[in-house]
Amino acid sequence: MNEAADAAPDDAAARCLNCGASLTGPFCATCGQRDDRHVHSLGHFLAEAFEGLTHADSRVWKTLWPLLVRPGFLTREFFAGRRQRYLPPFRLYIVVSLLFFLVLALVPDLQIVRIDVTPRQEESIEARLAGVASREVEPGLGPERKAALAIAQRALEAQRARETSPGPEATAGETPIPGVYCDGLSYEGPGQAWIQPRLTAGCKKTLADKQALGRAFLHNVPRAMFFLLPLIAAFMLLLYWRPRRYYVEHLLFFIHSHAMVFLLGTLLVPVFWLLPGELPVLLLAAAALLWLAWYLFRAMRVFYGQGRRRTLAKYLVLGGVYLTASTVLAVITILYSVATL
Repeated sequence: MNEAADAAPDDAAARCLNCGASLTGPFCATCGQRDDRHVHSLGHFLAEAFEGLTHADSRVWKTLWPLLVRPGFLTREFFAGRRQRYLPPFRLYIVVSLLFFLVLALVPDLQIVRIDVTPRQEESIEARLAGVASREVEPGLGPERKAALAIAQRALEAQRARETSPGPEATAGETPIPGVYCDGLSYEGPGQAWIQPRLTAGCKKTLADKQALGRAFLHNVPRAMFFLLPLIAAFMLLLYWRPRRYYVEHLLFFIHSHAMVFLLGTLLVPVFWLLPGELPVLLLAAAALLWLAWYLFRAMRVFYGQGRRRTLAKYLVLGGVYLTASTVLAVITILYSVATL
C-alpha cells in the first residue's frame, strides 16, 4: 500500500499535464508544453510574462535584425532547413505589416490619400454652368451621365439664385456645395450600376471628412497586398525558369522582402513625423529608397545565386513589372475605398 501510494506521485510527475504523454525532460516531446507544476505568485507570473516577451521567444530578435540588414538571408535559411531559430515567414509578414499599419494609424495629421474635387474659388457660377452645358453635348453620353449632369446644372442654378437674391443667407462667392460636383462624377465600365452610386456617395463622404478616404485606403491596402504578392511571385516563374524553381520559393522570397519594407517603414514613419522641415524628410526618404533598391538587388543575388549582370537585367524587368502592377492596384484600391465609404 505504501509503495503504491509513493509511486503514484512519481507516475504523475513523469507525465505531461496537458496531453498525458510521458516526459523525458523539461518539455513535452508530444505537445511541447513546459513541465511547470508550481502554483505561481503574482511576482512569478509577471516575471514569466516578461521573460516570454524578451527572452523565451528569442526568435523575434534573431529574425528582425537579419531581415533588416541581410538581404535574402532568411529565405535561404528557410529552404536550407534552418527554420526553428526564426519566425515562420507568414507569421513574420502578418505581424510586421500589422505593426506598420498600426503606426501609420497612430501618427496624427498623416494624409495617405487626399481627393479634392472642389473647384477653384475664382471660377464663377456662369463658367461652371457653361462647362456643364458643353459636356451635355458630348457624343456617346450615357443616360446615367446625362442625369448626373442635369442634377449638377439644377444645383448650380439654385446656387446662382441664392447668390443673386438679397437676404441674410446669401453670401457672394460662397463655396459650392460638395454634392454638385460629386453628382457630376461618373464611371463608365464594368459594374457601372454597382460602382456609380457608390462612387458618388463616397465622394460626398470624402469631402465631408477629408481623413475618411485615407483611413479606408489604409484598411484596404493589406488586402490588396495579398493579390500583389502572388501575382509578382507568378511572374518570377518566367524570370527564373532555368534551373526550375518552385512557386513557393518565389512567394516566400517576396514575403520576406515585403516584410522588410514594412519593418523599415515602421521604424521610419515616426522619424518622418518628428523631423523638422521638408529637407530632412526628403533626404531620409531618398536614403531609404536607395537602401530598398540595393536591398532587393542584393536579396536576388543571395537567394537565386546568379551573376551581377544577369541579376541586374532581371532586377530591372522586375522593377518595371512591379511598378506597373502596384500602380494599377493602388488605383483600384483607391476607387474601391471611395466606393465603399
